Amino acid sequence: MHCSLSMGMLLLLATEASAVQIRLDTNRTEDRKPSSFDISCYMEKDPAGEEGGAKGRSYRGLMTSTVSGRKCQKWSDSKPWKAPSDIKPEADSTKGDISKWGNGIGNHNYCRNPDSSMDKPWCYTSDPKKEKELCEIPKCPENKRNWKKEA
Repeated sequence: MHCSLSMGMLLLLATEASAVQIRLDTNRTEDRKPSSFDISCYMEKDPAGEEGGAKGRSYRGLMTSTVSGRKCQKWSDSKPWKAPSDIKPEADSTKGDISKWGNGIGNHNYCRNPDSSMDKPWCYTSDPKKEKELCEIPKCPENKRNWKKEA
């Protein structure tokens, strides 16, 4: 009887430990690694029919961390850095056949280059010791894509 009670307790403890591990995995708060679709790429120069998007200003990917792994601060937040909350959003627009890129700023922490101040997308970091940092985003290929072939 004592042996079966001990075995029952061990089985109960193993089951509970497994349930705790499942809850920990489900509630994990660390960021998942972004896919290549999420990251996308940035344009170094404006393609024909576009303006204001060079140096990654037209980047609208979902990257939220810098080259060193720091998390980006939301553009609408003022802590730890006040500067991003002072940048006003500018919408993309079209005039005739020309698309003009806005700055891509909003209530998010995606990498952007709103003022073309760096050579590629960057962000303000959540690290109070490092204000700005570039993001690890690949440059888009210069050759034109064949959308019909890719579809």
